[in-house]
Amino acid sequence: MLHQFAPLRFRRKLASISLLLVIVQNETSIAPIINSIYKILTNPKIDNLNPKFTSHFINSKIDTELDEKYIKSYLEFRQSKHLYDPIITLSVYLNYLNTQYSENSVKIPFSWEDWVDLSYLNEFLDDGKSLTCKQFVDKYKYEIDFEWNDSTPSSSLVDKTNCLDTMDYIITDEGKHRSKKLLPGFNFQKKLDKVSTFMGKAYNAKSYLLSYAPKPDFIYFLTDNGKYFRAETKQSSSMLRNGLLKNFLTSESYNGFNPIEQLSKLNKFYEIEHEHTFKLRLNNDNNYQIDIPDENFDVDFATRYKYLFETDDSLLKDNELNFKNSLKRSFQMKTEDIPKYLDEVNITPNHEYRGHKVRENGNHYDSRFFAGFISEMPASEISIHNPRSILNNSEIKSTATPENIKNSILSHLSHLLFTVTFNDGLFLIPAHGTLLSWYFNSMSFPWDEDADVQMPIGDLAEFCLRYNNSMVVENPKYGTAKGYVDCGTAITHREKGNGNNIIDARIIDVDSGMYIDITGLSVSEDEMDENYLKKFDKWVSNELKIDYNILQESRQKEVEMERAYKLRDERERAEKEKLQRERELLKIEKENLEKEKESFEAAKKNYDNKENKNDADDKQRKEKRNLEKSVKDIHKQHKIFNCRNRHFYSYDQFSPLRLTLYEGAPTLVAVNDSALRSQVEIDHDALFNTEHKNYHFSKPLRAWLYAYDILQAELAIGLNPKPDKSVNEIKKNNQIEAREVCPTYRENQVKVFYELVKQSIYDTTSEDLIYTYEYLMDEERNLKNQSQVINYLSKIPVYFKTEKKPFINIFEEVYHNKELTHAHEAEMKLYDNTWNLSDPNIIDNLKPLTNKESLGEWMLKDHAPPRVPLYDYIKFAEQEFKIDKTE
Repeated sequence: MLHQFAPLRFRRKLASISLLLVIVQNETSIAPIINSIYKILTNPKIDNLNPKFTSHFINSKIDTELDEKYIKSYLEFRQSKHLYDPIITLSVYLNYLNTQYSENSVKIPFSWEDWVDLSYLNEFLDDGKSLTCKQFVDKYKYEIDFEWNDSTPSSSLVDKTNCLDTMDYIITDEGKHRSKKLLPGFNFQKKLDKVSTFMGKAYNAKSYLLSYAPKPDFIYFLTDNGKYFRAETKQSSSMLRNGLLKNFLTSESYNGFNPIEQLSKLNKFYEIEHEHTFKLRLNNDNNYQIDIPDENFDVDFATRYKYLFETDDSLLKDNELNFKNSLKRSFQMKTEDIPKYLDEVNITPNHEYRGHKVRENGNHYDSRFFAGFISEMPASEISIHNPRSILNNSEIKSTATPENIKNSILSHLSHLLFTVTFNDGLFLIPAHGTLLSWYFNSMSFPWDEDADVQMPIGDLAEFCLRYNNSMVVENPKYGTAKGYVDCGTAITHREKGNGNNIIDARIIDVDSGMYIDITGLSVSEDEMDENYLKKFDKWVSNELKIDYNILQESRQKEVEMERAYKLRDERERAEKEKLQRERELLKIEKENLEKEKESFEAAKKNYDNKENKNDADDKQRKEKRNLEKSVKDIHKQHKIFNCRNRHFYSYDQFSPLRLTLYEGAPTLVAVNDSALRSQVEIDHDALFNTEHKNYHFSKPLRAWLYAYDILQAELAIGLNPKPDKSVNEIKKNNQIEAREVCPTYRENQVKVFYELVKQSIYDTTSEDLIYTYEYLMDEERNLKNQSQVINYLSKIPVYFKTEKKPFINIFEEVYHNKELTHAHEAEMKLYDNTWNLSDPNIIDNLKPLTNKESLGEWMLKDHAPPRVPLYDYIKFAEQEFKIDKTE
């Protein structure tokens, strides 16, 4: 039932719609609607008034009046259950880091219990609910190939199961850091490689993080302008058991939980700004361009990191020692024998969950941080929740959509990675589908589940040396994303080999297991096929083909010579056998022994002379081969490099690079527009295809619209798009392809868009955005400051909404990406005259960026990711229904 004030607010909504859309009467263009939206959302007074629309954590501080009650509940809950509150964790750890700096130390205790939502395990903590390792394996259908009896101690099978029952685990070195009350009964030493249901994999991952996952070597706390604080870690129990939280709450400086404030208190003396940051280098170039040194694509690891091998292990930092050991292992392995390093989630195919077949697979999740398939689960079961909702201990209601959760995760993880590498002066470039998504609007596609980036091998090596086995924490002004960096152990091998390690490294979202693939680019011995040779016609000279032809001709001659040598060897072997038979006859014919012996010795002498001649021929042949160019030599000469999945590029396709933004973070792409398009390696038409599966790209909004939303709008105004399936069938899955609805949409664009706007207004929060705008613009109210507005809005009652909510809220979408898409449009018009993904009639009321200087200067400023921070979004989606009993 709607709140008693709903009718009044509903009338306000209708009045707002009328005010917004009156301009479109008798209009045939969609531009007036969009221009009205831009006008409202670019007003600075709208910023930060609404949790759903805010771009940072200004609303995430726990209210002062709720501190005591909330903290009491939090402390009580964590005595017997798992709970993760990112605001508390960040505040406490940053505060402790500040005390360490004052004591000239930068080492902080670490427990995954404080940094990951382990509440999945709570269901096993109640009396009688815990499971032994065997019970767990049986329940979640792990495929095992050994016998396991109920009476078998878990310690006797730990080599096969990688699992210890709590009674066996609690006495281990790792167990001493854990509270027995918080152990689920099963304690996994490793991620399980055996096939299981996806929930079995999720519980396995959470148990592993709790019980055995090693600490990161460092935590990087990002700050403003690409700087960061770096802290070394030491294994510890949780902050409740080691005293960190208690010390924070009882300190004289305690004033609630605000990670932004805690970060600002850190001693700037310890703040790190890398001397090779691209910001300094690009500021010195009026064109905001930079060249990649071609030696970055060819590294002699033994020479470059000789200093590590000459330094005693005891004098190296953890990251240096780990990198040194990784190089040792890589040197010792053969390319064809390298085992797979990075593991995804291996689930039982076609299994059911809650009565439906699981559609997602585990290919886009890291197995250690896997938290379940977000799109397969009811909102109440997804592991990422507002901690207040978990404290409420009742059914969780949420308006969050799986796609919006994924979009937020990928947006902030990308922002993390690009920010770190750019400001460390490491070349990292969007690749494949990620580059294509940048081409449209500088953000990931809404259907993306991962991202792809590439680094020259020299830059990748430095990235792994500095960041491998580290956790990077987002600037709390922008969110609470945490990325764990994991680099493979075969970096010196640059050929595809057995294909197990085509990905060199990943940065993994700690909350979900989603990740970004990082591949290295280097010269290698992998050969190009005919298609790639044709592709390089415009990028390298004809000498490349000539060298490849010479190489192939040489190989053909070599094959022919091998055949000739084989025939020669066969003839000589037959002759030798004949001589041997003759020798045996000599034994029988004693009377001719001396004569036959002389004949045999003469023949043997002749044969030995031939053997010596053959050895000389082989030696000459090997010397000739050594003089010929190898594949790697050819690639090095012509500046051809590739990743381990045999994607080949020429140097001129990458360099020079220019400044751009992706997901709000600075990065680099090729200056040459045709080079950019060639990197995508797809049909040229895809760069301008505004329809993809369930989405349509709206040029006026510079954003992707969900086809099902378009269908809902079409049906609401009486249009008949005639989809392939019945409407009832489509509504079952909330999915329809864009090609089925876009013809009708294009014929009735203004009417359909009018309806989409109305649906978006219905989906605005209780602090109605449009009404907020009207209220702010009412001069009779004569508000003196923004705090009065916030105070007024906080008193507006929350009510349940019954209207249909669109998947893509137009206001939310435009609010978050308006500045970034504005800059991207200006950038593409400056650099690429073929880019046509804009509407010339749209005015977005932002300051125009008309030249490279103004554009570059703006890009080098800090920008928030375009998507709502994950926990802000979850907080809104769950608090909208007023389910928090602490209020």
